[in-house]
Amino acid sequence: MAGSQTSQYRLNYSHRKFTDDHAHEIRRQLAHDSFQYEEVDFSQNNLTSKGLRTVLDVCRRCPKLRVLKLYKNQIDDGGAEYLAELCKQCPSIEEMHLSHNHFTAVGVEALITAAEKARNANASPLWLRLEQNDVGDPEAVFHDLQSRLSVCARENEVRCIVRVCCKRKRFTYLSSTCNARAVSGVLFRV
Repeated sequence: MAGSQTSQYRLNYSHRKFTDDHAHEIRRQLAHDSFQYEEVDFSQNNLTSKGLRTVLDVCRRCPKLRVLKLYKNQIDDGGAEYLAELCKQCPSIEEMHLSHNHFTAVGVEALITAAEKARNANASPLWLRLEQNDVGDPEAVFHDLQSRLSVCARENEVRCIVRVCCKRKRFTYLSSTCNARAVSGVLFRV
């Protein structure tokens, strides 16, 4: 299997210093893969929205995909549009870890709105981690989205967990300011 810590259900390319230029290497390594992964992890690399396309091509081939980890990369609002498309194509995804990238309020709104539209009402919530991005006023963005979408602020850290929202919302969204202070988790649940 590809990747040193890859298992039958987890594709792990984290901590590899991958850049967009490594897309051909990923394609080559996975050319004959069966894509039965439930988790795809490309966290802590240097991928931008351009390189994200290759990762999402892999994700679309994983019929059992539940978890996507892309935190600590260089993905911006262009990537949010691609991730929004993934939400439409894989509506059963349960977790997207996107913290420490370069999403703005525009990208966050595009992603959450697309996921809300694609999500089945009976599905478990989408655990969407977006803290430490470039959202100018994350609390204001959250309140705006909460007024229009099924979003949870994860006020109860014991009862609101990955697959369950105590308020029965459809998105869980974790947010905080860019670099300064950490705001308590704000969860969007789609």
